[in-house]
Amino acid sequence: MNEIVAIKKAKRGKSEAQKWIFNKYAQYIFRVCIRYMKYEAEAEEIMMTTFLKAFENINRFEYRDEGSIAAWLKTIAIRESLMVLRKKKMELCTIDDNVCELDPNTNFDIDAEYLYDTIRNLPYGYRTVINLNVIEGYSHKEISKMLNISESTSRSQLAKAKQLLRTKLERKKVYA
Repeated sequence: MNEIVAIKKAKRGKSEAQKWIFNKYAQYIFRVCIRYMKYEAEAEEIMMTTFLKAFENINRFEYRDEGSIAAWLKTIAIRESLMVLRKKKMELCTIDDNVCELDPNTNFDIDAEYLYDTIRNLPYGYRTVINLNVIEGYSHKEISKMLNISESTSRSQLAKAKQLLRTKLERKKVYA
């Protein structure tokens, strides 16, 4: 089965097509969720909710090209992750004018998995903004709307996240 056939069958409620889509994208969606959540169990729960919502609303999905279902699932996963964070009432850190940006020309001699784990262990507010901006590519204007914060708070959170990340990497002597 290929993606377009699976989507057509899933729209007709065929469970084998839903299973195919789940098996193809579950790991990818889990990785999206875990970037926002500290614990794997939380990420798994959000991943499952993502697929449930996707299959409930599959008839609204419009296939554009290969990978469009992955992008749609990713959008649902990000929204679900943000809803969970809002429900937990995780406070974003306060603005601090004494933040330090990372030099974009900085070289890191670091294992990607270590960097990934370090980002996962940032405070919720920092982790959320760094994921939305750096990983997902959302602008500060978009982030401010998604998180109901000001653009300056989004910028501040990103700067603080980068500074804390730099500090953690320097402590481990992986910052070059």
